[in-house]
Amino acid sequence: MTSLPDYNKISFSEFVPVPFEQLLPDASPDAIDLISKFLVYSSKSRIQARDALIHLYFFRDPLPAHHSELPIPTRQRRAGTLLQRRVGVDGHDFDVDLPLEQTLVDPKKLEPYASLLVPPTTK
Repeated sequence: MTSLPDYNKISFSEFVPVPFEQLLPDASPDAIDLISKFLVYSSKSRIQARDALIHLYFFRDPLPAHHSELPIPTRQRRAGTLLQRRVGVDGHDFDVDLPLEQTLVDPKKLEPYASLLVPPTTK
């Protein structure tokens, strides 16, 4: 195994961390808790994505807004054409102009993944 040539040449002094409450004074206690679980150096100690998605932060007021409820920036011109309001995410189109009913996730598409989230029941 090859080591990095400058591995022992760099050292950092220890500092007392600045509390997140001081850095983010307007954040809720739940937001501070979630952020502090994300910003952990050791990846083994860091919160897992599945646990982060069910963190209390996402289930307390104010609840997350649907994209149709968010303000839409004014359209700007770039190189003589209107900027598109359509963004491709993982090959799927997302359009802020679609009605809410057309943007909800189809539960049938999630069925193959449900078994990964829920432990099997024993008989």
